[in-house]
Amino acid sequence: MSFLSYNGMLLTTSPFEDKRRILTEKVRQMANLPAGFSHGEGQPVTGIAISCAENFISLASDLELEADVFPNLDGGCAVAFYKEMEKVEVSISPTGDKASLIFERGIGFQFEDVIPPIENVEMTEIWDQALKLRGLNEWKLSASSISGTLTAPLEDFETSSAKTLQNLIYPQLLLTEEAGSRYSILPVHV
Repeated sequence: MSFLSYNGMLLTTSPFEDKRRILTEKVRQMANLPAGFSHGEGQPVTGIAISCAENFISLASDLELEADVFPNLDGGCAVAFYKEMEKVEVSISPTGDKASLIFERGIGFQFEDVIPPIENVEMTEIWDQALKLRGLNEWKLSASSISGTLTAPLEDFETSSAKTLQNLIYPQLLLTEEAGSRYSILPVHV
């Protein structure tokens, strides 16, 4: 008896991947802005500011947030993340070593600060605010993963099966038995 097997790889991309490419190209073109591009003021965006902005554009794509980029007059640039009526904006210095952050709710001149503006913001704070905007700050995927191996045969079949079991010790945990392994996952509110 012979078995023929085909292996394939499924590649997936975020629906925001095209937007990431467009914004990356847009921010790179800001290096070509002429001096005085805004009513006689403004410098082209520096390469280091562009590199920093590309990282934030990737973050927006990964978090599936709408985003846009803008040149600053000093040769830096800003990346804005949007979700519904809220916006997180990171303004990057021309040297790329400093950034400021605002988190606003509202549109146009009708807005309020969600948090006070932050100068010289740390990268972790930018991540935290982007996660809050995305709505991922309240839940972690799992607090624990308990794994045990089951060796019982699955009715003479070598196929996977899955069933949910009641956990008598921790009833709030969901136990899943799949292909001879048992997992428990508990989402945790932070």
